[in-house]
Amino acid sequence: MSQDVPVTQDTFVVQSPAQYSDLLGAVETRYPKISTMVPTMMALVDGVPVRTTTPLRDGDEVDFVPTIVGG
Repeated sequence: MSQDVPVTQDTFVVQSPAQYSDLLGAVETRYPKISTMVPTMMALVDGVPVRTTTPLRDGDEVDFVPTIVGG
């Protein structure tokens, strides 16, 4: 993932009230290649798995975690 999205941390401002889907749209706009990776990643807000309708609050930390396959 690091070769396609060359940052480990970034800050986004989304209009309140915001949901995870709003942030995801902003992330995909800034980093278009991530849109192909989203279906295979887990997203967490402050360590808790999210849905597209998960509300976001000021200061929330969102992590995109690539899933690992294999055994």
